[in-house]
Amino acid sequence: MSHTIYAGNVSKRKNSTLQPSLSTSFDVLLKTPTSLHTPTFTISASSFDYNYLKWGDRYYFVTDIVSRNNNLWDVSAVVDVLATYKSAILATNAYVLY
Repeated sequence: MSHTIYAGNVSKRKNSTLQPSLSTSFDVLLKTPTSLHTPTFTISASSFDYNYLKWGDRYYFVTDIVSRNNNLWDVSAVVDVLATYKSAILATNAYVLY
């Protein structure tokens, strides 16, 4: 079953809730089995040189890109928790004590 991911190059801090706009899309297959928190996508493209992606409602940092053969890539990623759960974080009532 094919899924669509959006990819791009983003320079954001690890502790940022930034949700960037990503315009480059790829139809991908998921390696079986895979995790929602650390998925591996199989992508057919001439190259893949991006460091950030979005799949569904989740944002991911790309952690590894492996060339399988001609124009076939395994892209491993880890969920960007702060960007993914930004709305829940902002809706939280909290008292911060310094």
